[in-house]
Formats: sequence, C-alpha cells, structure tokens
Amino acid sequence: MHHRPPPKCHPERRHYAKGQCQSCYNRAYYPHRALLVSQQYHALTPAQKADRISAVKIKSLMRWYGLTLDQYHAMFEAQGERCAICREVLNIAAAARAVHVDHDHATKRVRAILCSGCNRGLGSFLENPSAMRAAADYIEHHRAAV
Repeated sequence: MHHRPPPKCHPERRHYAKGQCQSCYNRAYYPHRALLVSQQYHALTPAQKADRISAVKIKSLMRWYGLTLDQYHAMFEAQGERCAICREVLNIAAAARAVHVDHDHATKRVRAILCSGCNRGLGSFLENPSAMRAAADYIEHHRAAV
C-alpha cells in the first residue's frame, strides 16, 4: 500500500490531495464554496444553528443506525445519561460530537451510547475482547509492580 507523506500545510493532519489537508485543499480550489457556506452559517441565529445541527443529527441517526431521535433519547435516558462503559456523565445537547452511538460492525446492531474515549478505545482494539482483556491484564500487572 502506498503511504502518502503528511500534508505540507498541516503535518499533523491526513493528506487529502495535492500535498494539502482537506480544509486547505477546499479553500484553495473551491474558495467560493467555503466563503458561501461560512457566510450562510455565520448569518444564522444560535437557535437556527441548533436546529440545523439537530436536523443533521436526525438524518444521520436514521441513515447509519436506523434510529429515530426519540429512540436515541430513550436509549440515552435508559443509560442514566452516562457512557455505557466508563459511566462518565454525557451531555448530548452540548457535546453532540463527543457522544457516539456504538454498534457492532459485523451485524450493524446498535449496542449503546459511548463517550469519545471509550468509542475510540473499542475501535483501537478492533472490537477484539481478547486484546482488550490482555490490555487490562497488562495495566493491572504493571500497576501492581509499582
């Protein structure tokens, strides 16, 4: 597999095209689009911005997980408004991007709502329970050695 070097504009980001990250590429090659979207968005009132985000959330829930907004909220409340793994209190209104619907990638079945850290952790271990148990054993072993 060919590995692309990091973009020159923002080395910490992923390469998109022509040696640039996606936002710099879009700004350079589609300036009218970026300006128009930015002007339209910034002209909205806070209530209109919240409505737009909510509309996008509703469409995404249905498209990706087959969930209605009511089902999503019911699931969130059933979990005590906490991450299903670490039990951290979640705020779906204030941090929509920090709250994730976890699902089984093989069956597409929705499991629970997670915080970003727990969602990334599952993904990092490729949802492999043996690897997660081994990591927990590793941490406990080295904690005991100190």
